[in-house]
Amino acid sequence: MPKIVWPQQPTRIREACARHGIPLPDCVEGFLARSAPPQMTSRLAQAFLRCFYAARDLDRTERDLGGGGPQTDTFAAMATGKRVEQLRERLSALAAELARGA
Repeated sequence: MPKIVWPQQPTRIREACARHGIPLPDCVEGFLARSAPPQMTSRLAQAFLRCFYAARDLDRTERDLGGGGPQTDTFAAMATGKRVEQLRERLSALAAELARGA
């Protein structure tokens, strides 16, 4: 399993959500605000990492905007909407997993 790096990964998730006006569910906000990584089941760790990967991919897509030619910009603009939606879905899955464990 990939390594969880705390607090860099939660920070990246929060920043991506803030840039795109995506509200964090209360349970996810509390989870991400911890100063140290909590004990996680395999399913919770997987949901967290998928959320992080969605935020990372969104960051990469945003970096591509204005970084290349017109074709790159067009592709990145189309991909940004998809990446935002993917992050929303991953946040919902993380919230569901947190609720399951509560």
